[in-house]
Amino acid sequence: MNKKFILNSLIAFSLMALSFAYFVEFVLGHKPCNLCKIERIPYIGTIILIAFLIFTKKWEKSILIVVLLLFIFGAVTSVYHVGIE
Repeated sequence: MNKKFILNSLIAFSLMALSFAYFVEFVLGHKPCNLCKIERIPYIGTIILIAFLIFTKKWEKSILIVVLLLFIFGAVTSVYHVGIE
């Protein structure tokens, strides 16, 4: 797989995850808890950082490390969230 496909897939996955979360919140009327809102941060950050990377081609390694850390943060938060509820 080439790098551009992977980056575009990450953006698409993040957009789908956020779209679903906002659909459930605004269309179905379920109010998210604070942890649910915090779990959106990695997706928003990924969209911004990868879009920046695609357009500028600067600091590729650093940006990808930050994206990885964002997803690790999201995974840890999700596990904690499931454990609480």
